[in-house]
Amino acid sequence: MTFYRGRESGTVILHYSLIIIHLFLLSVLCNTVYAESVTVEARAWPTRVTMGDEIKFVIRVSHPAGRSLKSLPSDTNLSPFEIKTMTPFSSKETGEHAEEVVVLTLAVFQLGDLQIPAIPLTVTDFQGHAESVFTEPVKIKVVGVPKRPTDGKDIRPIKGPISLVKGLIRNLWLGLFALLLAIFLTVKIIRKRNKKIIDLESLKPPHERAALELGRLRQKRFLEEGKTKEFYSELSDILRRYFDRGFQADTLERTTLETLKILKEKNFQEPALVKIRNVLQNSDLVKFAKYVPPSSLGEELVGEVSQIVDLTKPPVEIETNAR
Repeated sequence: MTFYRGRESGTVILHYSLIIIHLFLLSVLCNTVYAESVTVEARAWPTRVTMGDEIKFVIRVSHPAGRSLKSLPSDTNLSPFEIKTMTPFSSKETGEHAEEVVVLTLAVFQLGDLQIPAIPLTVTDFQGHAESVFTEPVKIKVVGVPKRPTDGKDIRPIKGPISLVKGLIRNLWLGLFALLLAIFLTVKIIRKRNKKIIDLESLKPPHERAALELGRLRQKRFLEEGKTKEFYSELSDILRRYFDRGFQADTLERTTLETLKILKEKNFQEPALVKIRNVLQNSDLVKFAKYVPPSSLGEELVGEVSQIVDLTKPPVEIETNAR
């Protein structure tokens, strides 16, 4: 009788042991599936900078719908890089998956081949279960201010004397070439002026032309057709052409930082500069960092460009006198 009870007790222990092992393996399997369902992508632009330049660091996290990404703490340490600004997470759901994006603006004051360290991120589900994932380190090359072509060449060799006859002949040829070039350009300008067709839109003041171009941009329906990059490229070009026409500020081939510096020298006020920085930086993220913002942001930025034009256009009295 005692032997039977001992065998029965051993069977119960074995049964419960199998249950515990089964639950453990199920937990490991669930955690593995959970981790594999979360993907992290980190991208920096540009990856080659001079010391003190700004770097846009975009973190994109994809995970099943119903889960959420915790915000990065403000004291996140990315040494030797400094966090200047951090945009809130933007989320986008497509079916059973969701994508969240955060953009960091970094600065670095150290030369050499550096890397943005891995950043720990926390994803939680609706029950509060948390899972940690990490970004991959991103390499950044920081260089000093490039030397000018004339640096180190202040001392030039002394040239020998030039023959007077050779110099005279060379000057005659150069003068004849300059005369022929001037005649050619004069004839070309006269012909072009005679055949020129007056563009009525080009006669309008810069702020009215910018409004017309914004209207045409809306009619192209780039955002509805998923042509995000084309939309943001044309939006930033409209704003830069307005600066060129209205303030003689050549910004079409300039970076965002160079453009803001030029506009500050043109006495642009801070409210307008803040809006300009927002439009150009978002356009840079789309064109160079492959950032896909929500459609509502595009409509918002079109409104900001209109506000920039209203803040910087000349007063009505000046415009009337100019006409």
